[in-house]
Amino acid sequence: MAIQTFKSSAKANAPQEMAGAIASIEQVADPIYVLAIRFYEAKNYPKALRLMEFLLRSQAPQLRYLRTTAVMLQADQQLEKALDFYERAASVDSEGDPRISLGQAQCLVMLKQYAQAMPYLEQTWERLKNPALPAPLRNQLIQTCSPLMERITSIVGST
Repeated sequence: MAIQTFKSSAKANAPQEMAGAIASIEQVADPIYVLAIRFYEAKNYPKALRLMEFLLRSQAPQLRYLRTTAVMLQADQQLEKALDFYERAASVDSEGDPRISLGQAQCLVMLKQYAQAMPYLEQTWERLKNPALPAPLRNQLIQTCSPLMERITSIVGST
């Protein structure tokens, strides 16, 4: 069995054949993203974050990569960096994803910046009214946002 290379194959020298032979970064990115999620689920945040860094450096900023990186940084207690990534995600978010503003609020609460967190919680509450938001996601976010909002309201109101 002969191994065929680009030099030994006349067809491979055609530009369209070469383009088809080389996997695009988008084709490679999905398995890397899935692997990063698996590392995150296993609480191996350094490996997960390295993979996300690769994805972010290798292509144009994508909302899911920015948001996922923010979540991973938040889980790793790198709250200031997480806030930066949530902000970057917000800048490319055209749909008004409530997970972004809720993540920002959660980071600020963890940093004990309660007054700064309140506008993000209010923004999350408004975004939850979007009819295009899937009901299971909406319910999950309400279960997270509602008690947090009550807690912050009582903290901010008592100071």
